[in-house]
Amino acid sequence: MNRILKQTLMSVAHPQHLRLCPDCVSFLNTYRKSVSVSRSIRPEEIPLRIRDNIFDFLRACVRKSGSNS
Repeated sequence: MNRILKQTLMSVAHPQHLRLCPDCVSFLNTYRKSVSVSRSIRPEEIPLRIRDNIFDFLRACVRKSGSNS
């Protein structure tokens, strides 16, 4: 999934588009920072309640995307 998301972001993040769209620049910078921060945290450092919330959210996204197929 990371590969697909990266390809999608890179198609949106075309340099010409980024020169004209500050919202996309902001989104892309936030995404990059989120990836960087999430890689620096070991799963066991995340409180159980937060991990559960993340997994619940991801499961709901997967179910939702499956129903749109």
